[in-house]
Amino acid sequence: MARPEQRTALAVEIVDLVRRYLEGGLSYNELRTWLGRNWWRPYPTSDRSAADLIQAVELRLDEYAAGYWTEDGLKDSLRALIS
Repeated sequence: MARPEQRTALAVEIVDLVRRYLEGGLSYNELRTWLGRNWWRPYPTSDRSAADLIQAVELRLDEYAAGYWTEDGLKDSLRALIS
């Protein structure tokens, strides 16, 4: 995963969305919907930083949806991912 100073504009946008979710400004469903609509954006430009970040966030959301995480556990994992 790219360090914060190496993140592209799209990766920064994803981090901001995750932060909004963590702070209660965005619901789980809203975050999930945004990712579902935007997962393709890194690929035409070969933006590995954003692609890796989207995949990592989606994996955690999938694990939460499958019952592997509590919401607190999900949030802790996402915090660690974006820090």
